[in-house]
Amino acid sequence: MLLSGTQFIKILSDVFLNVITKYKKFSIQKKLENNKNEIYNKTKVPLNEIKFHWIERKGGEKLENNEAPKGIRTLQRAIDILNCFHEEDRELTLTEISQKIELAKSTTTRLLSTLESNHFVEKNPMTAKYRLGRQLYFIGHVAGQSIELRPVAEPTMKRLRNQTKETVNLYVLDGNHRTCVQQYESTQSVKHMVSIGQKLPLTVGAGGKTLLAHQEKDYIENVMGEQPMIHSKVDLKNELNKIVEEKYAISVDEREAGTSAAASPVFDIDGNITAALSVSGPSSRFNPNELPELKTSLVAAAVEISNNLGYPFHFNQAQGK
Repeated sequence: MLLSGTQFIKILSDVFLNVITKYKKFSIQKKLENNKNEIYNKTKVPLNEIKFHWIERKGGEKLENNEAPKGIRTLQRAIDILNCFHEEDRELTLTEISQKIELAKSTTTRLLSTLESNHFVEKNPMTAKYRLGRQLYFIGHVAGQSIELRPVAEPTMKRLRNQTKETVNLYVLDGNHRTCVQQYESTQSVKHMVSIGQKLPLTVGAGGKTLLAHQEKDYIENVMGEQPMIHSKVDLKNELNKIVEEKYAISVDEREAGTSAAASPVFDIDGNITAALSVSGPSSRFNPNELPELKTSLVAAAVEISNNLGYPFHFNQAQGK
């Protein structure tokens, strides 16, 4: 799984800012500790009674009395440059960058030169504009490898379960079947559940059809030829096309009598389906009048998980993905 430049920069920024904050706090604490006797001798005021204040810098930025060392400031400025780039501004001129980070062009040029030599940015020879470099792609790939589906999906699934009060499942493709890899049970006494690790068909059930709908045609044909179906191939294909378009599937009494489910796809950063998010329960509680509200909550949850995995769009921005 790959992270976009913007997503990687956010991760990098969070890490560096955390380091900077800890470093600044440590530096101030160490300096005060080393000089506390000198401070007391000069002021005759106990150190714990001395009040320290913020200094307001032009532009609204607040700094502690002891600014970060030059190396830390340079690092922060480099991060600020990387943060200038996003989906709407993939290429920027030197002037645009210097204005965004509020630094002189000469300083910005030196920073860009260092970033360029390390392939964090590159200059378009045709436009003389800067853009994010390939090194971010490589590091983003490594960072993307560490993003696991279940931990990312967990808070969203819990919230969806609390909203719907029904069982929420996460299914992934497993050969020619689907497997439940995570589940949050309904809060109600009568509920629908499947076993974690249980393999289920793709041709019946909302979760299965959601995964099947986003596969290649040959794969779909093969699965339809070997798994149970409650409709004709033509009808199922039409339903799969609708699922791709709407990013939503519904099933009533398909895999089990008296059980209904709804599902929505979860995509990774490349726009490939990585899971199906499902809400299931007794058919008696799947009131047709309440299904639009369920669909809204379910699709929003699937979008949230997808975005947290690196998928950069809302579903209505990426029809056919």
